[in-house]
Amino acid sequence: MPVATLMQTVAANTMRHLTVLLRLWPALWAAVAAMVAYTGHGAIRVLRRG
Repeated sequence: MPVATLMQTVAANTMRHLTVLLRLWPALWAAVAAMVAYTGHGAIRVLRRG
């Protein structure tokens, strides 16, 4: 397999993954924000109790 073809395939796959990521970005962001809020809330509760 020529290097150029390999590079084209890699580039195409990378672009496809990037578009999927961009489409899923709001959901990922919401999940991360929820996780951070949850852990932060737990940490504050523990600190207050202690």
